[in-house]
Amino acid sequence: YSFCTLLVGRRKMLLAVVSGAVLCGVREELVGAALKSPELVGGQRKEEWLQMYTEGGIIEDPVGGTWSGSGEERSRFWDMFIQGKKIVLIPEYEDIVDEANHVVVRTLNIQTDLYGWSILNVPLHVKYEFKPEDGLKLTKLQAFWDASESAPLSSSFSEMPSFGLGSILALKQIYDASGVMWLSNYLTNISLHNCGPSARDKVQQIFAGDGSAAVFAESAAVAYPLQGKTVPANTATLKHEIFNVHSSGAFVSFSIKSPSTTEPTSCTAEKGEECNANSPLPKAGAGFVKFISPANLTIEGIELYIVD
Repeated sequence: YSFCTLLVGRRKMLLAVVSGAVLCGVREELVGAALKSPELVGGQRKEEWLQMYTEGGIIEDPVGGTWSGSGEERSRFWDMFIQGKKIVLIPEYEDIVDEANHVVVRTLNIQTDLYGWSILNVPLHVKYEFKPEDGLKLTKLQAFWDASESAPLSSSFSEMPSFGLGSILALKQIYDASGVMWLSNYLTNISLHNCGPSARDKVQQIFAGDGSAAVFAESAAVAYPLQGKTVPANTATLKHEIFNVHSSGAFVSFSIKSPSTTEPTSCTAEKGEECNANSPLPKAGAGFVKFISPANLTIEGIELYIVD
């Protein structure tokens, strides 16, 4: 065996090589760059985290919420949502890597310790878009999650008061960093500007094979980034087994079952990503349906990351 070492910031990732063929390449660099973000969050290393983004790098977390598209806004995003919190990203499936377009898609649960009172669990898909020049820097981070699916890790009734207090403290942190108008707009966006259950139901109908449920805009197309092709939406075969369906803004995101898809390992915030360290993660694809708006469920476009 031989090995190579990929340096991502201060982190060394040891990449095994099979049959003497070095596996260091674009894929590993992209995965390493995506993993760097939660590493810096976990270490509360704000300045290094800010340096991950291009000058105009955008954070949409959640998609449909208020964008952060400048250095000042990204710094404020950290102060509102990350500063002082223990945040663990737990992968459910193997990361999807689109080498040609410098994109990584992750299927995760984010578990946030609310100041020791409770742990908030949010299931989501995260899409990282990188610019390859001058090292891999983020041009866009999109987190697809629905506020209605956010819940305490423990569903015990006795935990509800602690969860309520932790949530109030989290809102206070946002208020302290941004003020009442920003907080009001944020809560309005994540609660009201969401295509919601009707869009999720429509997407599930479409991918179950009910073509009559799909209403496409005239220019709508279906992109298959991993296969390097795009086809008109009204000619695409859209029957796939989908799960992990989330609505976020004008989007619905979902996982796509592949021949090798199995149930993910059950993880907790205490175990973190280490719970999957001894066995490979199962594979699953991912998809994103974009509607014209949360109120207009005409489909503007679809991206399908189909994996073997």
